[in-house]
Amino acid sequence: MKMSPLENFRSCDKKIGFLGLGVSNLALLSLMPRDAEIIIRSEKKIDRGLLPSDFSRLELREGKEALTVPEEHTLFLSPSVRRDRAELIPFKQVGVKFSSDAEVFFSSVSTPIFAVSGSDGKSTTATIVSLLLSDKFKNPGLVGNIGKAMTPSLLEGHDAYAVELSSFMLSYLRINASRAALTNITPNHLDWHRSFAEYRDAKLSLLKTARERVISADDEISESFLIRNGAFAVISSRMRYRDMKRRYAAAVYYSRDDRFIYRDSEPILAIRDIRVPYDHNINNFITAIAMCDGYVSRERIAEVAESFEGLSHRAERFFSYGGVDFYDSSIDSTPARCASTLSALERRCVVILGGRGKGLSYEPLCEALRKYAVHAIITGENEEEIASSIKDSCGFTVISDFTEATRAAAGMAKAGEAVILCPASTSFDKFKDYKERGKKFRDIITEIYSKKDENLE
Repeated sequence: MKMSPLENFRSCDKKIGFLGLGVSNLALLSLMPRDAEIIIRSEKKIDRGLLPSDFSRLELREGKEALTVPEEHTLFLSPSVRRDRAELIPFKQVGVKFSSDAEVFFSSVSTPIFAVSGSDGKSTTATIVSLLLSDKFKNPGLVGNIGKAMTPSLLEGHDAYAVELSSFMLSYLRINASRAALTNITPNHLDWHRSFAEYRDAKLSLLKTARERVISADDEISESFLIRNGAFAVISSRMRYRDMKRRYAAAVYYSRDDRFIYRDSEPILAIRDIRVPYDHNINNFITAIAMCDGYVSRERIAEVAESFEGLSHRAERFFSYGGVDFYDSSIDSTPARCASTLSALERRCVVILGGRGKGLSYEPLCEALRKYAVHAIITGENEEEIASSIKDSCGFTVISDFTEATRAAAGMAKAGEAVILCPASTSFDKFKDYKERGKKFRDIITEIYSKKDENLE
């Protein structure tokens, strides 16, 4: 039987704390010895149903009591917890060790790491990387910000990993990845990071410590890093091989035109063979193929391109009725990503916007709304901010209740048009995550039209 990466805690006679009960901390908690002395800390009300029932010594501190009386040996933090919070200073002063799922994983893993981060497309790119790696490796794993905790996967016998990393994680980690890529760097998470510079530097830290780098020449910040440091692979959707080779130092160059993706000057994948040939998805494939250069055959590249349907809740058409198509793109939590989705679909549509903002400008969304939006339904915590920002872009209606907003959007679309949940905001004002929001949207839509069919009967 394989030894748990947390085996050393079996001999620890001091308390072990957890701050936050997201996916990663719940996974770590499940690996703890049941006779360990555990403190669960949460500034929100703790859902007891999430906790294992067989711990002999488990203490809960929630609300105002969450960050009082530091007494544990190690405190495991959720990725979204800033470690420089004033409330955590007393913990540092008494010598509490801060750790996380990611830190335990990276201190224990010994197999090749293919790490992906960026502002847009990192989940899709990391997923494609994991599929391509199966050509060379028997059991590649996919973990990280994609939604799967890292540490438990060490017990699953993976011989390589595709890892998606957020800027939160990269703010406190230094990862010596076998190969790393940034999809792009645009303003994001400015409700968490104190400045865009802090966010940018967190992302770039992944490239600085990687053994081999895959860098996009199309991204201004990444290109600046490329010019100074070189790369294993340079990718571009705008430049051709000869131009890239003249400008940048790299071992290999990836480019594209309307027909093919090229490795150097050789076509390796026809665009028509990509099952979801949206522009952003083609770019995700370029990055993923470059990440797996030397580990994947052209045959496997073609297989993945032909079969990969994209991630759930990412421009996913899940229903059609009366000539109207319904798309769930709940994962689009920034204005730029929402604009990219609308441009990729190239459909006249009713757009559902809103949730909790990230401190970002909605200006990048306005042009796409002018071009594609029949109407916008705005809902959620940031509804007033969005309404003020897009008022000259398209007609809109503000409806605070999510269910009523969805019903209104469904009632406005005509045959040949689409309804899309493309919120340009996080889900945390009303939902646990973007998946729950997307499921709610789907459930409402299918319920509306199932009742219409019943009435017709």
